[in-house]
Amino acid sequence: MEFGEITTFAQSLDGSRKSVDRIYTFLLDKFELERPEERDFQRNGALITFDGHSGAGKDTQIALLKKHMQETVMYQGRRIVELVQKRSDPFRQVPKYLWAHPEIQSGTDCSQLLLTAGRRYFAYNTLLPLLEDPVAIVILNVILNRSYLSHIAYHASNTDELPDLIALSDFDPNSDLAFVLECDVNIAYSRVISRSAQKGGIIYKNERPDYIERVRRNFRGLAALVNRLVFVDTSNEPELVTQEISQKADTYFQQRK
Repeated sequence: MEFGEITTFAQSLDGSRKSVDRIYTFLLDKFELERPEERDFQRNGALITFDGHSGAGKDTQIALLKKHMQETVMYQGRRIVELVQKRSDPFRQVPKYLWAHPEIQSGTDCSQLLLTAGRRYFAYNTLLPLLEDPVAIVILNVILNRSYLSHIAYHASNTDELPDLIALSDFDPNSDLAFVLECDVNIAYSRVISRSAQKGGIIYKNERPDYIERVRRNFRGLAALVNRLVFVDTSNEPELVTQEISQKADTYFQQRK
C-alpha cells in the first residue's frame, strides 16, 4: 500500500479529538476494514497492563507473571491471555513509514494521531470484546504489554502536554492493575544495548538515555492524572522484581473474590 496519501492527509490535521475521528475513518477506508462496533462494553474480566520506558523489563516481567499465575492454585480455572497491541494494529506500518522517512515530515507531528487511531481499532476490535466475553466471566485475565499510557509517555515532549493527549484516548479501558516499570537510566540502556544484537545492532532514538529519561518523567507526570498507577523499580534481578509484582497481583485477586 502507498502510504504517501495517508501521511499527507494526517499532516493536514490538528491534534484534536475530531482529527482522531477523521484519520480513523480515513484509515478504515484505505485499509478496507469494517468499523468495529463502538458501544459500552461490560467488564467481566480483569485487565493487567505493563508500561514503562525501554529497558525496563516489560517482556521479562509479563512472562514471569504469566508463569506465576499458571502455576498458582488461586488462578486455576482462569484464562490467561497476553496481548500486544502492535500485533493487532492494522495501521502500524503507517507511523513506522513516517519515522523511516524524516524527509516527508512536516512541522506537524501526526504520529500520535496515527497511533491513537490504531489504538482505537485495537480497543474496540480486540481488547474490549475480550474483556466482555460471557464465556469467560470472572475467569479471564488479560495481560497487556503497553497500554495507551505508553503512547502518551513516549510522544509528549514534556508533562504539560499530557492532559490533552489523555483526552484523545477516552475510549481506552482503565486497567485493574496498572504496572509502570522503571529503573536507573544506565541500567536500562545497558539492557537496550544487550538486546540490540537481536535486531542487527540497531538502537532506536526512543531507546537512547535522554529519551528514556524523558519517558520516565512523563510517566511520573501521568501519576498525577491517572489513578492507581503502580510503579515498580526493576533495577534488581528479574526474579526479585517478579516476587513484588506477583504479591501485588495475588493481593488484588484475593480482594476481588
